Amino acid sequence: MSKLAIFGGSPVRTKFSWQDNKYGKSEISAVLNVIKSGQISEFRGGPQVRDFEREYATYTDTRFAIATTSGTTALHAAISSLGLKKGNEVIVPAITFVSTASVLLQEQLKPIFADVDDTFCINPNDVEKKITKSTKAIIPVHLYGHPADMPSLKKLAKKYDLFLIEDAAQAHGAKIREKKVGSLGNIGCFSFFHTKNMSTGEGGMITTSDEKLYRKARLRREHGSPSNSPSWYSYKVLGYNYNMTEIQAAIGRVQLKKLDKMNKKRRVISDKYKNALKDMNFEWVKDKSNYYNVYHNFTILIPAKYRYKRDFIVDALHKEGIPVGIAYPSPLYRTDIFKRYTSSCPKSEDITSRLINLFTNPTLDLSLIRDIKNAFEKIFNHLNKIV
Repeated sequence: MSKLAIFGGSPVRTKFSWQDNKYGKSEISAVLNVIKSGQISEFRGGPQVRDFEREYATYTDTRFAIATTSGTTALHAAISSLGLKKGNEVIVPAITFVSTASVLLQEQLKPIFADVDDTFCINPNDVEKKITKSTKAIIPVHLYGHPADMPSLKKLAKKYDLFLIEDAAQAHGAKIREKKVGSLGNIGCFSFFHTKNMSTGEGGMITTSDEKLYRKARLRREHGSPSNSPSWYSYKVLGYNYNMTEIQAAIGRVQLKKLDKMNKKRRVISDKYKNALKDMNFEWVKDKSNYYNVYHNFTILIPAKYRYKRDFIVDALHKEGIPVGIAYPSPLYRTDIFKRYTSSCPKSEDITSRLINLFTNPTLDLSLIRDIKNAFEKIFNHLNKIV
């Protein structure tokens, strides 16, 4: 029996029936065709990788795309291609996954954490306050699928002569007006991890319209071996093995065809969350005009009076059979590896202490939304009696 029975009877949902199966017959067929071909992977990318890169560049309205092993390696290849020097500063949002900043440490760069705005994305006003003579780049993250304020960030990048690297790991297909993320800065980086809006299991992609950056990033992906070299064994710069497999690319090509349809379903699910939870004093991002949010997940902020009960609430939801997450439980500078880079980001402190992520996967059982509301009501009724 759920522990919540002590304040409201049996669990709301004793068995979670939702299956996150975003792969179907088309993906299975694509994988089998690759296996039958005997060409599972190829240095510098086989036909599936090359086609996936072309198709993804077309989708994002960029000239070039480079497939990688993950979103993290996409970011690292991108950063390492910029020619930055040890100790240079790069401004990143305080709320993000570790990779946004850990790739900077790999290159002996200094992450500077900026606060976020009401979209939970990096705040251009705080970015400008934290620009110094050592600042060389900004990495905006299109968090939870909502684009960062790229028009303002592009003005700052131009004013201070900075690189602008988009972390679009959670925002495939998101756009500002009709301009897709990944095409709004100098270079864009995507993840195809299993939980993302489109997936290859693992994998990533770099997008850019700058041919010089494209060639430099591609060198990093391929051990620093130039593509026009007569053999694999000619090395121009320090590079890495970040090559995507043919199997991953074949799945990605199918997923890309489904992406817009899956994003529309995520938006429908998010609207249903908003309608179901509108009277419960939650806060969530209000989409900016002309910004197309693809809702990697639907993130809510619980009322401030429950801030210190957030972990209890999440645990109680889990015991009720309700799947929720906390991404991310604190500003990144509060984790051990970034403590030396602590920063003043009050908005991020508030948001990370109250956020709960609700899932928007296109296969979501919509009856779960009703159960989520009922579970929250049950938990809050209990808390109101003891607070």
